[in-house]
Amino acid sequence: MDEQLTESLSNSGAAGLPGEAARSPLRLLVVDDESDLRNIIVRLLKRRNHKVDAAGDGDEAWGKLQGQTYDCIILDLRMSGTGGQELFQRLNSMDPAMAERIIFLTGDMANSSTRSSFDPLANLVLQKPVSIGDLEQAIPAVTGNLQR
Repeated sequence: MDEQLTESLSNSGAAGLPGEAARSPLRLLVVDDESDLRNIIVRLLKRRNHKVDAAGDGDEAWGKLQGQTYDCIILDLRMSGTGGQELFQRLNSMDPAMAERIIFLTGDMANSSTRSSFDPLANLVLQKPVSIGDLEQAIPAVTGNLQR
């Protein structure tokens, strides 16, 4: 389990994200095959009163995306089965506006093929281990002025 994220979560209390007081809860989807990390991120976001769904792989996430619109998707790039890049391509074909609100997570930015897969994308990419502060800045950055 990511100790940096766990420590930040335990010290974060119930305070919300910056500027969050005037905003309704967001509908978020967290997709990561690392269950410990996924569960920590979900707990953190729920403590900030967001409505959060989770998926352990791209296929499970795709199923959730068929019946729900999300304000932001936090998506691991490399997963077994349908990975983050394939899920992004599917979603981009179905709903380009939602695809723009994906935050990618990766532990493999040193790999040149991983870096090149992000070159044409405007999406935010966060390096694992992800910090709470990075997530707190990234979510409002991709959701902008969404009103719920």
